[in-house]
Amino acid sequence: GGGRGTRPRTSEGTKCEDMAWNFFGTPLYRKYHKFISVSKGKATTTCTDEELRELRDLRFKEADSKAYREHVRQENEEVFRREAEERQKLRDQSKLVLTYLAQDPETLRRTVPWMNGLSDNEIKEKAYRLERLADSPHPLEGYWDMHGRVQPAG
Repeated sequence: GGGRGTRPRTSEGTKCEDMAWNFFGTPLYRKYHKFISVSKGKATTTCTDEELRELRDLRFKEADSKAYREHVRQENEEVFRREAEERQKLRDQSKLVLTYLAQDPETLRRTVPWMNGLSDNEIKEKAYRLERLADSPHPLEGYWDMHGRVQPAG
């Protein structure tokens, strides 16, 4: 039982004050109440089995509804599109840098101040690094959080 994201976000809609509901259906459930009773010196207000089932099932229904899946699909589709555009910009920048470097490296260094002190090979490596980042299977920074959820555009 339990795990990341299984607790209700608010206590609104809960019918009892039992925090052990995420242990429901496991051997820890009854042990948890005994532990709280001993450590706090008072009995806990336990949920009935039916209330616990409702709390558990509510999370499954919310996360597994067709509307929720459609919303997530649309949200992901938009982020994939924006991320693909960003990846293409990185490829274009890399190609542009390599083109200017081959034609006139000194003008490139004067135009782009941070390249001023770099050798041709160092500039090529930075351009190739942009290409590798664009072609990487890993998500780009700013589009997803560390749990793989969509970050708001902004």
